[in-house]
Amino acid sequence: MPDGAAHVSKARIKAARALGQQAECAPGEGAPATHARRKGAEANRRKADEFMREMLPVIEAIRREGKASCNAIALGLNQRGLRTARGGAWTGAAVRAVLNRAGASEPA
Repeated sequence: MPDGAAHVSKARIKAARALGQQAECAPGEGAPATHARRKGAEANRRKADEFMREMLPVIEAIRREGKASCNAIALGLNQRGLRTARGGAWTGAAVRAVLNRAGASEPA
């Protein structure tokens, strides 16, 4: 690496460290981008938990109708016109993910 390139890299590293210090991050919090990612992840978890709480009663109702497998439950959700949190059709894997998030037992 030419001397000029090493100098530029060191300057960039110094500038990045200075930015982190200027942001006045709490100890262990990391750079501002890290903090923003954590807040985003927390918001995503809250949304997923809320969606799970909305869907569990419907899934339980479908189970009471005798549909035991995740694929059968997915079919029941799709027949009711319900969509996943991202607007897609239900699959057995998506049902399993909701049940796992809830800590509920999976159908056989």
